[in-house]
Amino acid sequence: MDLIAPFLRLAAALFTWRACLDIALIATGFFLLYHTLRASGTWKIVLGVLVSAGVFALARALDLKGLEWILSNLAGVAVLGLIVVFQPEVRKILERAVSLRRAPPFAHAAGLGEVLADAAFALAHQKRGALLVLPGRDALRPWTSGGIELDAAPSVALLSSLFDPHSPGHDGAVLVEGGRLSQFAVRLPLSTSDRLPEVLGTRHHAAQGLSEATDALVIAVSEERGAVSTFARGQMSTAATQPELLARIATHWTEAGYSETALEARQQMGRLLREAIVSVSAAILFWITVVLGGNRLVETGFAVPVEYTAPPGNMALVGDKPSEVKIHVSGPSADLDRVVPSQLPVTVDLSRTVPGHHRFPITEENLRLPRGVRLLSADPPSVEVIVNEMVERDLEVSPQIVGKLRRRLRLASTEVTPATIHVLAPAGQTLGPLRTAPVDLGPLTQTATLTREILAPPGVRPASDGWPDVKVTVHVEGRAVRRAAHAP
Repeated sequence: MDLIAPFLRLAAALFTWRACLDIALIATGFFLLYHTLRASGTWKIVLGVLVSAGVFALARALDLKGLEWILSNLAGVAVLGLIVVFQPEVRKILERAVSLRRAPPFAHAAGLGEVLADAAFALAHQKRGALLVLPGRDALRPWTSGGIELDAAPSVALLSSLFDPHSPGHDGAVLVEGGRLSQFAVRLPLSTSDRLPEVLGTRHHAAQGLSEATDALVIAVSEERGAVSTFARGQMSTAATQPELLARIATHWTEAGYSETALEARQQMGRLLREAIVSVSAAILFWITVVLGGNRLVETGFAVPVEYTAPPGNMALVGDKPSEVKIHVSGPSADLDRVVPSQLPVTVDLSRTVPGHHRFPITEENLRLPRGVRLLSADPPSVEVIVNEMVERDLEVSPQIVGKLRRRLRLASTEVTPATIHVLAPAGQTLGPLRTAPVDLGPLTQTATLTREILAPPGVRPASDGWPDVKVTVHVEGRAVRRAAHAP
């Protein structure tokens, strides 16, 4: 029974509607990511990232401090680099995630591939330039411009006339959609990469540009060399024979989900089903590892600050009050790892207090704990404060004199402006005069007026807004002058 219990808990965690929805969305993301990376041919970069992650995990397991320090410090830069490198792939994943377009299983007429291959090599034999675009699953409209609606049945004669040098649209591309020639004279985006040789012209750079932006297959015929080339996933390949070109067209349609026979349709569905099963399995493994691992309950403790709300207007805190407490909590490890103790203050509400001694127990109600984290204990378990009623009083201001005057100088007198300050002080508290910040006599050589702040005792505050600055006038006399004034 002890061996079965963990599996029962795992099944109970998996078979909830939130977990199923979470896993389904993660699996969809994995499915789109796989298709996008496979179409773009960037698996080597992904493999490099996985190898780096494995090395980092091994360095942590073996406590290799040097290697761990290097990899951890490079991680932030690596994330930014991956965002830049995979920017096209991220864009395609987002586009596919919101696209409802799905290729029908019988989207082109039988024999269309032979017509396109025959036309391409006929044009190459005549050394006429041409561009044929066979869409995949990605939308072409965001990347193409211009074009004239055609909606014609494909034929070698029609394609030869469209790419005749005297035809107004012969420099553009022909789109082959739904088994028909949908548009001609379409402008394609030029490639921004430097993968193509400089000897190739605008036509080939346009084919390369569309293949980098979408999953379309572009057939380009060179009028200078009389050669046929194909562009897919940002890669250019030369087609030496018609069967070779026909095979690439068939492969493209199969990968895009188009098929001419029921057998091909079943093979396509089988492949998609296998990919879906792998994606769901990977999502379940990821969910168990990350989510359930992060939900493992742990206990920990840390010190948090104590914040006090203001008491009513005629009340004030007096005496010492705790500034922090230690709490012991439990919760999911992922939530506790994100806790910042300074951002979890204990809030003591004094807004409704009356004069006297008060004790406020520390509970989850006055702690802003993350959801799922529970308070086990606190040290001290409560906060004790004293609140007194405040009364208005006038207190004298006394300068705080420190230091000594130089030789032959004496302190004649001091004057303070204002001489008294109207304050609020706890009722029944015995108070002396208010003291100023220290006035040092050492640097003085003559009478001077200095500005000083008030150093108020605990619990005493000004009746008006803020403490006023106090001017202290120090009268200094010379000893020799004083003796001469009293001589007979």
